[in-house]
Amino acid sequence: MTARRDAEVDLESDANAYLGLLEVGQGGRSTTENDLLKFEFPSDSEPSNVGLGSDSIYHFETDANSNQAGLFEVVNQGANTVEVYGESINDPGSPMVAIYDVSDPAKQILDGNPNSVALSPGDSFIGGMRIDTHDVPIKDDPYEVTLRLHAEI
Repeated sequence: MTARRDAEVDLESDANAYLGLLEVGQGGRSTTENDLLKFEFPSDSEPSNVGLGSDSIYHFETDANSNQAGLFEVVNQGANTVEVYGESINDPGSPMVAIYDVSDPAKQILDGNPNSVALSPGDSFIGGMRIDTHDVPIKDDPYEVTLRLHAEI
């Protein structure tokens, strides 16, 4: 018997939104489809036996097969300085997903409690993904998790 532990995370993109979300890298961990920024761990370009383990915490700060920092870029497209943070929206038994600024050596989670990044108009940060699989059961199908980004004035 075999089981895979895959996670798929979706971030919605909106050309008229205050925040712009841009894919970083070409390794397949981040892709854009129909204005939706999607993440897959492991990506299609990684070996099939690579996956997320039980009761673990992972920090993904580059795309697969890449040395370029980040999985995505968050850009303030509005006219005001905003505080940006993420909120994981998931069902019980799914991995907890959070974002962080890859330039931060401490990898501080940007969850708005009170951790956030202040972005002036036109400023951006390069983001990484933190995935926590503690108390998450193993299953054959990928976990689907939604991560909502907030921009507060």
